[in-house]
Amino acid sequence: MSVEMTEPARARDRNAGQAVPSSLILVADADLEAARKLALPVALCVGGAEGFVLEGRGVPADLVHGAALGVLVLSRAGAAAVEAMAAGWLARFGVSLPDRLDLSEERAGARREAALSWIADVLLAQRQGAARRAVALMRDMAALRREHEAMQAAFARLEAHAFHHRLSERKLLMALAPVEGSPVAELPSGAEMVQRLPGGSVGLSDLAVRIAEVPQPRQGVLTCRLESPDLGRELAEWTLPAAQLSSGWLRLSLVRGLEEDPVGLQLRLGWSGAVPLRLATAMAHPDPRFRPQTGGGTPVGRHVLAMEIWHYLPGVRAPASATGRLPDGEMEAGPGMRRLEARDLLRAINLDTLARDMTPVQGGGALLVHVMPEQVACAILPLPLAGPRQVSVDVMTRNAKGPVVEYAIAVLPAAMRPKRPGALPDFPEEAHSGWVRMKPMRAGQVTLILPDLPAAEHDLYLMTRLPPGATSNAYGWSGFSSVVLHV
Repeated sequence: MSVEMTEPARARDRNAGQAVPSSLILVADADLEAARKLALPVALCVGGAEGFVLEGRGVPADLVHGAALGVLVLSRAGAAAVEAMAAGWLARFGVSLPDRLDLSEERAGARREAALSWIADVLLAQRQGAARRAVALMRDMAALRREHEAMQAAFARLEAHAFHHRLSERKLLMALAPVEGSPVAELPSGAEMVQRLPGGSVGLSDLAVRIAEVPQPRQGVLTCRLESPDLGRELAEWTLPAAQLSSGWLRLSLVRGLEEDPVGLQLRLGWSGAVPLRLATAMAHPDPRFRPQTGGGTPVGRHVLAMEIWHYLPGVRAPASATGRLPDGEMEAGPGMRRLEARDLLRAINLDTLARDMTPVQGGGALLVHVMPEQVACAILPLPLAGPRQVSVDVMTRNAKGPVVEYAIAVLPAAMRPKRPGALPDFPEEAHSGWVRMKPMRAGQVTLILPDLPAAEHDLYLMTRLPPGATSNAYGWSGFSSVVLHV
């Protein structure tokens, strides 16, 4: 069923959208002609039971309510009509009509002067009220701004406290390890590969893919883009020359965990080089949408890329990992501070065997460099960052029955790494921290501030020994943890 709109209704709708003056005076229809003769500098609006009319067009009552300065009465008939108008106004808005000026008994020659004086008083009162409200609003805004800034500063201090005191860290949420015997995924030169990421996006802070083989010759550039198809835009980009690539996990880090709005994510890899780039793969996936695809959308084999995914607090600056690559144009979180995670410590080389056979302290998240009698025990940890300015390492002998242990660290170029097992280098004074003596179960820290080092690979030496005169190393579970690099 259709409803035919009448011409008056169309006219009313057309007029309703027209502008209404910021100030107007209400009059009864019986007083309109007399009010016009006063030639007042304010628009006249006729009010009645049917609504409001301004210059022959209907206007919405809500707009009249906001613009009305007052009601002008010029006759007894007008006064009666205003009473009816007042009842309707009260019923509609729940307030009385604005102030009224009754000039029905005033002589004609004095009406205009009285009306002008009344309008001036009303406008002045309105302006004063508006000024007071504006001042109060500005004060409230200033107080709100101060509270907001104080809150932001408090959150910044809390974030900095958590960051510097390691109250939280990036958590490894998902690890799709390479499957023995699974085929590698080849990325030809000039091609792209897209891998849909598993899990949720909220708080994602790092993702890693595994390079199966370093391309030889080491020429070319790998471009990694984190994208959200839902948002239709790129979230981060990493540009990595082939000379910076190595076999193993390539960790791509964000400065902050992604925001709380969940979106789909994908990693787009682009490669330009003399030979294809070979990437390790994990388990086979039955759904082609989750397999790696070419830039044109064709699946590349049945196996997903080997990946690791870390999460942190959404939207919060995360403590930077020393092994992570930050996006192009991003600076390290904090003053060039990067942390080595507990798993990175297992890359350490045993000086006695020149093999990676060091073990962690059981349940402690620390690398065990068990103190030895009559010799220095030492682990050599290749540093993932070139030219550190300062190195700090937490130390503790993690057994109450253990001996007093002395701890030290040193930094040397990787080219000076010993070639013979057990051959401890002679460390220059500026490259050695000196020995720090610690009682068992007492937390401590060893710090080394370095001169300007060349931009080359360096090793961190983690050393323990017994104090002079001590002979027993029983329960000497001497461990190093929480390596912090300043670059």
